[in-house]
Amino acid sequence: MQSFDISRLMYLQRSDSLESDIGRQNAIEESMATYSVKLVDHRSSTHAETAAIAATIARVMGLAFVGTRDSVNVSWGSSAASDDLVLHFVEDIAHSYLRQTWPQMTVDPNAGGHTYTHGSLAGTELYRTRPSGPLHLRRYGALAFHEALHNLFPFRSDQHTAFGGGIAAAHIPDQDPNDANKAFLRQGFSVRTRQLL
Repeated sequence: MQSFDISRLMYLQRSDSLESDIGRQNAIEESMATYSVKLVDHRSSTHAETAAIAATIARVMGLAFVGTRDSVNVSWGSSAASDDLVLHFVEDIAHSYLRQTWPQMTVDPNAGGHTYTHGSLAGTELYRTRPSGPLHLRRYGALAFHEALHNLFPFRSDQHTAFGGGIAAAHIPDQDPNDANKAFLRQGFSVRTRQLL
């Protein structure tokens, strides 16, 4: 008859359980995504402007990831192919960065930003000034979120009507995104869209 050391058996069971817990934790950590949002300055912005713009964009886009394992990282710098979303900041429509690639592009003269797509390539720019005057820095969060919905869904043209209203609407209200807006942003980030660098 074989004898069992009960303490040894319990140790082995705990050890197996610990390894299983570590494996589950590693799988959870691997399934977490941090999406890169790169802000590219083409207008000689001041440090105060860049700090305020990055903070408001990070706050508003970050709302889409509250309660999820994913997150968004917003930073200024040069764009790279690894960035999930690239937002170009220009003085106004007359100084469009997108028109260097797509000269035929038309833009609503009252727009605070614009996204243009051609095939699977998407480009987005945000303006400092419009005919009605300068954009308030805190408005860049909602504007960037709105334009991201256009950018991350390059094969759709119904964002203003099918993405839950709120800040997806054609006339962007001064409010945070609603639950439908947040769900669409998460879905958009989950599939890589080639960005105009």
